[in-house]
Amino acid sequence: MDSSPASKRRRQSKDDEIEASAALPKQMSPVVIFAHGAGAPSSSDWMLRWKSMLKDTLHAADVVTFDYP
Repeated sequence: MDSSPASKRRRQSKDDEIEASAALPKQMSPVVIFAHGAGAPSSSDWMLRWKSMLKDTLHAADVVTFDYP
């Protein structure tokens, strides 16, 4: 019994004519919460530089810094 491999093509019907780009979710930008460890506060130059670098590198909507109480 010689059978052909299953087709990898997707069947389309008249009801299934959705454009591929419309079926995919939109790209979402992350929000990053950046909390310091021991040492400098969130307002330090080091934290502010890293905040900026993370936002640019990750294409984040925002990077939020805070100090633990």
